[in-house]
Amino acid sequence: MGIILPDPQKGKADGSQSQRATKATITADPSRQPTALAVVPSHIPESLRKSPRWVIWIWVWKGTKWTKVPVNARTGRPAKTNDATTWSDFDSALAAYQRGQAAGVGFVLALQR
Repeated sequence: MGIILPDPQKGKADGSQSQRATKATITADPSRQPTALAVVPSHIPESLRKSPRWVIWIWVWKGTKWTKVPVNARTGRPAKTNDATTWSDFDSALAAYQRGQAAGVGFVLALQR
């Protein structure tokens, strides 16, 4: 089942046009941090939750847009996709997210060296 969004081409019932923000207008505005989807642990497959390839991420304004920066859930320092020592287990990442230390959690898909 997909998400159904309002048609931006259709106006409001009173004939005026909708002022709905688009991804481009939100990500290009430093005063409007994007809203992340909530983490729902039961929606994440157990096989992924068991793998120690988790990071948390925070929103950071990078000059002209918002970007998601990976963070080590154990240390709070930047995480690297090419350095497994900066990753953690799912429970640590989830706990950091639930404490409000991050906007979300992420799974690292990079090859381990």
